[in-house]
Amino acid sequence: MNQTTARSPFNWRKWLAIALGSMLVVLGFLWLALPAIIQSQAERFVREKTGHTLSMAKPEFNPLALRLRVAQLALATGSGEKLVGFDELLIDLSIASVGRAAMVFDEIRLDGLDLSFSDQADGSTNWAPLLNSLKSKEPDTQPAGPPPRLDIDRLVISRAALAFADLRDGRDFRTRIAPIEISLSNISTMANEQGLINFAARLESGAELSLDAQASLQPVNVKGKLSLTAFDLKTLAPYLKGNAPVSVDGQMTVTTNYLVSVAEGRADVSLDQISLTLDAVRLALVAQPGVSIDIVKLSASEGQFGLLANKASLDSLAVENLSFNAPGVKQAPGFAKLAVEKLRADLNERSAKIGKVSISGGTVHATRAANGELDLLTALTSIQSHLSTPTGKRETAPATATATDSIAAAPTGAAGKSAPAPAPWRYHIEEFALADWALGLRDESTKPLAELGLSKLSLAIQDVSEDLSKPLPLQLAAIVGTSGQLRVEGNLTPATSAANLKLSLTDFGLSIFQPYVAQKANMRLASGSVSTQGSFSLPEQTGKGAPALSYNGDFLLRDLRIEETDNKTPLLTWKRLRTAKMRATPTQLDIGELQLSGLDTQVIIYKDKTSNISRLIKAPAESAAAQTADASSAVPPAPTSGIAVPPAPTSGNATPVQAAAPAAAPAPTSANPFILNIARLKLDDGEMEFADHSLVLPFGTRIHELQGSINGISTRPGRQAQIELEGAVDEFGLARASGQLDMFNPTGFMDLAVSFRNVEMPRLSPYMATFAGRRIESGKLTLELQYKIKDRQMLGDNKLIIDRLTLGERVESPSAKDLPLNLAIALLEDSDGRIDLGLPVSGNLDDPQFSYGAIVWKAIVNVLTKIVTSPFRAIGALFGSDEQVEGISFEPGAGKLSPPEREKLVRVSSALTKRPTLNVGVRGIHTPADKVALQDQQLRRLLLVAMGDPVADDGDPGPVTTNHPKVRSELESLYAKRTSAADLAALKEGFRLANPGQLEESTAGKMMSRLGSLLREKKTLSDAEVSALKGADFHALLYTRVRALEPVTDDRLQALATTRGTYAFDLLKTLGVATTRLRLDPAQKGESNEAGIPLVLDLAPAK
Repeated sequence: MNQTTARSPFNWRKWLAIALGSMLVVLGFLWLALPAIIQSQAERFVREKTGHTLSMAKPEFNPLALRLRVAQLALATGSGEKLVGFDELLIDLSIASVGRAAMVFDEIRLDGLDLSFSDQADGSTNWAPLLNSLKSKEPDTQPAGPPPRLDIDRLVISRAALAFADLRDGRDFRTRIAPIEISLSNISTMANEQGLINFAARLESGAELSLDAQASLQPVNVKGKLSLTAFDLKTLAPYLKGNAPVSVDGQMTVTTNYLVSVAEGRADVSLDQISLTLDAVRLALVAQPGVSIDIVKLSASEGQFGLLANKASLDSLAVENLSFNAPGVKQAPGFAKLAVEKLRADLNERSAKIGKVSISGGTVHATRAANGELDLLTALTSIQSHLSTPTGKRETAPATATATDSIAAAPTGAAGKSAPAPAPWRYHIEEFALADWALGLRDESTKPLAELGLSKLSLAIQDVSEDLSKPLPLQLAAIVGTSGQLRVEGNLTPATSAANLKLSLTDFGLSIFQPYVAQKANMRLASGSVSTQGSFSLPEQTGKGAPALSYNGDFLLRDLRIEETDNKTPLLTWKRLRTAKMRATPTQLDIGELQLSGLDTQVIIYKDKTSNISRLIKAPAESAAAQTADASSAVPPAPTSGIAVPPAPTSGNATPVQAAAPAAAPAPTSANPFILNIARLKLDDGEMEFADHSLVLPFGTRIHELQGSINGISTRPGRQAQIELEGAVDEFGLARASGQLDMFNPTGFMDLAVSFRNVEMPRLSPYMATFAGRRIESGKLTLELQYKIKDRQMLGDNKLIIDRLTLGERVESPSAKDLPLNLAIALLEDSDGRIDLGLPVSGNLDDPQFSYGAIVWKAIVNVLTKIVTSPFRAIGALFGSDEQVEGISFEPGAGKLSPPEREKLVRVSSALTKRPTLNVGVRGIHTPADKVALQDQQLRRLLLVAMGDPVADDGDPGPVTTNHPKVRSELESLYAKRTSAADLAALKEGFRLANPGQLEESTAGKMMSRLGSLLREKKTLSDAEVSALKGADFHALLYTRVRALEPVTDDRLQALATTRGTYAFDLLKTLGVATTRLRLDPAQKGESNEAGIPLVLDLAPAK
């Protein structure tokens, strides 16, 4: 049988109940059991797997809302060091995750995050043990897949904090960043999804870091703005320590727009509108306290950077108020502003372009101390010394290395070969400029101190590049000193040091050099300015020999005024010293025509016989004392550099009261001495004043309208200059000089003719009063001087002409010579009232007593002395006679002159005719020679009478021979009468004894002699008297003795002298001399000379 079985219907209610019950069980499990499992398992896993400690409050999970809450989580190392923790984590998973097949979170919120991260001294981090323990031991061989599908509508991290420590390389840097606020919206790993990122944090120093971005993770594209404000640069101190010699202080603010993208596996970072500001920056040298560079503000704007393009640009960079400070630097150098415009850099091509670099308001002022050291130089040398001292720290990369260099450096190849050196940087600066700079030197080694410098300095250089072989166009302008205008324009080639520049200097005042002048001279450089315009040329240097630089242009030194320090009396002034053509090189200066206009100078001799010239140069002792005082007033700095600035050399002439200092060793002569050539020096409108206060009467005169020229001036040995100068003396006088002279060795060669004409003699009264004790009432002087010097031997042929000289009153002067000047003038003046004298002088310039003025004066005194002491010789010389009129003499016993002597008297009469102001007195004299002559004449007359040949009283007896028997007999008779017979007998006996065989007597004579001896007293001669008779002629001797006994009275001698005077007086009248000019003086006794008995002529000026 067929039996059909019936099927029961589906019980859906049952299964629904089962499903709901299961879901409730699962939800209950997830709600109630899962949090406890998560807590326990997580803590156990961390503890067992890593050795770290994880603690948390019991998580809360709402399976219906898919929301998980974790609170009070803390992760620490096994030693208890906290790594991370937070107050609360809330994760809200969206149900849309099922439909979108992705993890979609409506919200993730993390509150109170506290993260700790540190770089340890061994190079690891505090997170390394944890991460290493969690790292899989099996290598990951799975290829990287696409990122997980993730979509977060909102992620918020609030009240977060980061504790960061860096203990590497010995540094101990610790900081805490809090709070940190992060907000992300619509962040998704799905393609073309874009979200927002906001980040804000406050650094421990108070700086604030913020970031706003629009972000896409697929592909990666993050675009936004980053800013860091008020960042304290001292935060970087631990990183600079040991790696840089400076510490940094200041605040930094930086903002930029950025774009981070990844395309085709290559990441790119672009920065735009970069702005950087640094305020109150100080870079301080760690090794030397007090040394720093201070910057008030540094700002950069409109910067750009592209990582893949490796290019950077900056529209502007400005550094404001930079200063350099160091101990001992009295005025800190620096500048007001540095500006860089339009910087463009290609880091791949290693090239850079800059529109303009300008530095304005710069100041560099150095101070030279009394000991000669420069404060800036000393400071820089000290800094260099400290920087070169080893610090024991690790070496730093060279200062020239850049981050790009490090990034671009290729790795070392397998063979160990280094990569080739990178190509050098190429750069181009369109213009480099300095504006409103001031450079100065304050020199405290002088008294008063010196202030030198340039102000308002501006410099512009175009087209600066790494190619140093290209000429650089430049322009420079500055104020030199207080008023000088300097301008330079041209080209400069750095590689070869070649330069072609046009230079202009206008009105550069010289008075700023007065402190240096005052150190060496007692004078004041009151005024004077220099101007020049020309071209400076320095050809390309070959490395051989000195640089061939040259300057061609003009030169003007105007309004020069040099004064004496004490009374500000002008010593030297001129209006203009100028030349239109000048060429200067390091070895030679060539000048065409040099014009000197308006020269005014003076030479003054003071009462102590010093001059204003000799007083100018300070004595070595005085100069050295001043320098010692300067040096002692300053505290010498500690020896740092080992560089000593030598003190300025002392110089000067010793004053008359000082002992001469030992002569210094002569400086070595240069093999190529500097050569100076001046084609022509032209003078016009010059004046010169001369005054001598050392005289009894102060003297002064002035040469004006001085003009002329000196041609061919040169320092080359043996070159002679031609001189033609002329000027007026006082009102109507003339001074002139002409000839040749070795200007730089005048003692080697000089041939000059100097003349003074029509000079008023009263101006010379002080000299006449001092040296001769008389004033000069009137007269005019013409002086012709010949200066001839060769090889230091001088020979001068000078001529003195005086017209119508009239002497004045006497003046008391201790140095005056007692000279009969009236007589000298009367002797020297001709009939026209002119005195014409030649004054030859000579001398050796090596003689320490040599003085040209003393030689000329001595020559004048010698001439006057000879004139007044030997007037007749002077008269002969004045008239050009070869024979000197030494004197007019009579022969002994004669009353008239011989013809030659009479001729001398004729010449005297001629001289008197031509010397109308000269009178003469005539005096006859007698001398002992006259008495002998008269005795001789008288004896010869007696002997002639004895011979029977008498002569008249006025006749000439002529010669008498003693060989005549009658003469002999008469002589014996006269001798016996004048003396005695005994004296005659004694004389004869003595003669026989002295001359045996002579004067023998006959037998009768002998008998008569014996008989006579019996009747008279017998006399004998002494042995000496007998000896004196040996070899004599007895009767000649007897003649002499009888003559001496011949009587001649004084009246007869006086009458002879009177006869002589009257004879000469009458002869002069006969020769035409007026009686009014003649005077017959009384006869008197005198002395004879070799020529005979002189006629005394007393020359005297007419009254």
